Amino acid sequence: MRIWRNIAQASCFLFIGMLVCSCHQTEKEKITRLMEKWNGKELVFPTNLPFVAEDRDTLLHPTEDTSNYKIVTYVDSTGCLSCKLQLLEWMDFISEIDSITRKKVSFYFYFHPKQKKYLITLLKQEGFIFPVCIDTKDEFNQLNQFPENEKFRTFLLNNKNRIILIGNPMHSPQIKELYVKTIIHEQ
Repeated sequence: MRIWRNIAQASCFLFIGMLVCSCHQTEKEKITRLMEKWNGKELVFPTNLPFVAEDRDTLLHPTEDTSNYKIVTYVDSTGCLSCKLQLLEWMDFISEIDSITRKKVSFYFYFHPKQKKYLITLLKQEGFIFPVCIDTKDEFNQLNQFPENEKFRTFLLNNKNRIILIGNPMHSPQIKELYVKTIIHEQ
């Protein structure tokens, strides 16, 4: 009787282990499919949305930019906005990339906030001086249909606005390293 109970327990653990492994593999497969779908895809930019920096309009627009690389991120207002933005980390990353490339990589931030005033307050509090697009109608997302997972709403683009890498370097040191290596490789 004891042997059968041990066999039953072992079978149960084996089944749970297989279930966990199969779910894990499914997540990997989802990410692989997502990467395949977005790799090489051209991002479409709304042309009527201005970029602002420190409360003043700028003429900067991604469609006119001929930089070798662009890093574009889209952030919506679902959940904790200040947690998602990670503005201080972005400023450090921009400084790092600028020092490596002599400011030859452009950065574009598209924000879709529920409360525009709250976003502007956050930008001011953090001293974020880089141009941002405040997309109150969510046009950028509507044009591109970004993935639901916010970790996959940041892109490294080539000079033709085609996606080379997908993933938020603020969420993953490995993605950050991959962005840097890709950009340096072309220098």
